[in-house]
Amino acid sequence: MVELQRWRDKRGLKFHLQPKYSPFNARLADGVLIAAIEAGHDPDPFLRRAFPAVWEDQLDLADAMIEARLVNAAGLPAKELVERSGTAAIDEAYEQNRQDAIAPMYSAGRPMCWTARCFGARTASNCWRMH
Repeated sequence: MVELQRWRDKRGLKFHLQPKYSPFNARLADGVLIAAIEAGHDPDPFLRRAFPAVWEDQLDLADAMIEARLVNAAGLPAKELVERSGTAAIDEAYEQNRQDAIAPMYSAGRPMCWTARCFGARTASNCWRMH
């Protein structure tokens, strides 16, 4: 936290180190992104509004009204994307993305180690030698 504050101050940035609504349930925002991508929209304009909304303006992205306002400001179809974000199809895509994110990682055919004791070891074989 101290390092984040130091860099914020050094760069003259204006964000809160502990935003009011952080952490928040990101399911709505994630669903809107998935819906936007599936509909062929570029999600970048929304993301460029979402991050400052949380860190600078301390808005709650779990609130559908706030989410719709940001999506609309990004030039995307807010009503369509917010409504679609809660559908079964988006739930399935969300769950698949989640499963893909927690799948084991491999390096040179060996599982990588991500335990707290040896975070930074490149492979499980290196990890086990460290103990």
